[in-house]
Amino acid sequence: MNRVYTENSALWQKDYEPNAFRWIQKGEDGKSVLAFLRISDDQNLLTIMNFSGEDACFYGKLSDDVSLVFDTYDRKTAECSEGIVHLSPFEGLLFEVKQ
Repeated sequence: MNRVYTENSALWQKDYEPNAFRWIQKGEDGKSVLAFLRISDDQNLLTIMNFSGEDACFYGKLSDDVSLVFDTYDRKTAECSEGIVHLSPFEGLLFEVKQ
């Protein structure tokens, strides 16, 4: 985790600037999937988390310009179909979004 943190400037650069954080999905409608974007001078990171004990989906329709940085299940790729991300119970994903 420390390596992921130090190697990704969007996680720590501009911590106190409001424009460095943007909600993508706030768990609306009682769903337990949260997503937000962290922005630095040279990087955008999308974090998607499933806080439920059941499988869930993120319907933000990811573009092709993303790469998986970290998965709490230590997978090498995220399960996506037609741009929808499938999450296992209590899974968290961190994607780099190309600028």
